[in-house]
Amino acid sequence: DGKVDNQAVVDKLISVDDRLTRVDGLGSIMASKISRDPKLTVSLKSDQKAKMDLIMDIHTQLRKANALKLSYAAMTKAD
Repeated sequence: DGKVDNQAVVDKLISVDDRLTRVDGLGSIMASKISRDPKLTVSLKSDQKAKMDLIMDIHTQLRKANALKLSYAAMTKAD
């Protein structure tokens, strides 16, 4: 029907260095960062509303970029 599901688009947006980006662009962003700093640790911060399929998509993109060193954090009300 040609309609765009706006919520689906929003659900696939993530913040990288305080900029919104689509998950499918994460691999190229992180590959560039890893090439400059191979010891880079990625901090993955999410709240309880984060959907597991989004987290899995992020993991897939990070693996493609060879960004394998991860740190996990839960968001708090102060975040």
